[in-house]
Amino acid sequence: IVVPENAYLDDSGSGWKCARGFTSGGDRCTALAVPQNGHLDFAGNSWTCDRGYRERAGACVEAR
Repeated sequence: IVVPENAYLDDSGSGWKCARGFTSGGDRCTALAVPQNGHLDFAGNSWTCDRGYRERAGACVEAR
């Protein structure tokens, strides 16, 4: 098994998963693009907007 950069072997040892803050794309792990006023979610597989902001078209804008 070839484990790409920013990845680790999965629990079964027969595959791999991307590290927190990275997403898989084919045979590599790419850093998540977290917008300004956003942060990684609990699992680290996606992002969410900071308190007082909401997601709009891939950005975090002030909630009104």
